[in-house]
Parts: sequence; structure tokens; C-alpha cells
Amino acid sequence: MADRFPHCSFSGNETRQKNRPIESITFRNITATGISVPINACGSADVPLKPAIENTAISIRKGAGLQALIHAAHFDTIRLCGVRISAFRGECLVRTRTDGNIITKDADAGGAPIAKPAGEAFFARPI
Repeated sequence: MADRFPHCSFSGNETRQKNRPIESITFRNITATGISVPINACGSADVPLKPAIENTAISIRKGAGLQALIHAAHFDTIRLCGVRISAFRGECLVRTRTDGNIITKDADAGGAPIAKPAGEAFFARPI
């Protein structure tokens, strides 16, 4: 059981962000149960992030109240391939602050829309 995936946030609110941001990260062939905090995927305007989740089963913790599975900003492409999300009651899979591409293939979140723009900035607490 896990509360969250590791987050990739080059938003500037974390003191460890001194050098260059991560360019890409892939989560593949995992089972994550009890997720209660959204995935934060925030690159920089100069180096947009390319996150991917492949062949993965995710279950959301009962009562978690997630509005989206992923909060994304300054991303190039988000890939969701072979992803199964159970107990998800959010508004969409990806809540975006900036433009980017979202590719889904064989992704199932119980009919939730793929993406919606965020109305305000995300709060990403440092780990």
C-alpha cells in the first residue's frame, strides 16, 4: 500500500530543485494500492517533462477524494498505456496547468474524462 507515487515537481517550491529538471520518468509493470495523493508531474518551461505510466494497476484509497490522478504542468507528452484505475471518482485523469499532449491506449478509469484544465495553481508539498 502506498499513499502516493514519487512526485516530479520542478515548480520552484522545493529547495532541492537547484540544477536541471528531470526530462522523463516511466512507471512500468507495477501495482499501486491505496493511492490517496495525486501524482505531481511538473517540468520546467525550458525542459518539459515526459511522464509515462505503462501496464500498471492503480487502486485509489476509499475516501481519498482525488479530483485527478495526475496534476501536470510544463509537460511535453503524458503517456498512459495499459493503465487500470479502480475506485477512482475524480473529475478527470489529468488536471493540467499548461498545454501538452496526452496519449492514452488501453487506459481504464471507469469512464472518467482524460483531461481538464486546472482553475488554479497546484499545491505540491515537498516529500
